[in-house]
Amino acid sequence: MICLEYFVDGLKDEEIQMAVRMAGFKDLKSALLYALKVEATNEASCRDSHSVRGATDVPCESPWWKEIEKLREEIQDLMAQRQDLKRRRITCWGCGGAGHLRSSCPRINKEDHNIKCWVCGRTGHVRSNCPRVNQKDPCCTSVTESKKERNNPKGSADENGDVRSKRPCSESSKNLSNSLTR
Repeated sequence: MICLEYFVDGLKDEEIQMAVRMAGFKDLKSALLYALKVEATNEASCRDSHSVRGATDVPCESPWWKEIEKLREEIQDLMAQRQDLKRRRITCWGCGGAGHLRSSCPRINKEDHNIKCWVCGRTGHVRSNCPRVNQKDPCCTSVTESKKERNNPKGSADENGDVRSKRPCSESSKNLSNSLTR
């Protein structure tokens, strides 16, 4: 019976030790089998508690859980760093700054409409709303030259019979802006 007492005292898990003592076994073999059954039951209930939401009655003490949690935190840190890199690569088309889009640019006040037309260079409208393009200004509309136009240095006629000038756009724009202001 002394070996039975040494066996029970040598059990590391206090819950198993208490269960074997309470059972009151007289031989070592039956105490060993009972201790193995209690240990298997505890491990099974420990695994089951992780599959049920909100179960916190039996914490599992496994060296792997700490390692898994550490790896999980490292992954979250790496994902956060990756998101920061993506934000830094974004370039604003409005101001050229990094880290934001044109729609959320702090330098452009949307109420002032600081957009600039590529045709006339004025702010407040874009090419599709440009008064010069809408007035069919010959220098501002893009027309592909045909072979006849290349051979005629003075100008050429389009399908409507309108003659297009070969003057640079800046000269025509000056004349147009002078006529509009008068």
